[in-house]
Amino acid sequence: MTGKLFGTWLVARGLVEPQDIVCALDRQRQIRVPFGRLAIALGKLTLSDVFLILNQQAGTRKKFGEIATELGLLTHADVDEILAEQARRCPPLGAILVELEVLDAETVMAELEAFRATTVSDADWEPRPSMA
Repeated sequence: MTGKLFGTWLVARGLVEPQDIVCALDRQRQIRVPFGRLAIALGKLTLSDVFLILNQQAGTRKKFGEIATELGLLTHADVDEILAEQARRCPPLGAILVELEVLDAETVMAELEAFRATTVSDADWEPRPSMA
């Protein structure tokens, strides 16, 4: 895999402007379920645990999951599971670009297919859930 990102691909092909990608990434961040909230929903942490972690996190550059593992509240496997669920619940960049009316769904799907064909072999990727 080359490590090239889909947004970079779209800009290089002249289909979107860099600002479109920035807006779409900002929208993804707005939609993403916060780690602590998701940990509670998955039954991994309590509200008290989340407040303890947030208090420990204040004034540091440490990530929530890192502090939670240091405190013994989560395992590394728990953190990985929560991060995977967080990513699964966040719409992909292409879906956000369609939502923002930057591209239509057909263009996104065609470009995603072309992107994948040039960056990974079929054995190296698993398809994300449908944009619909």
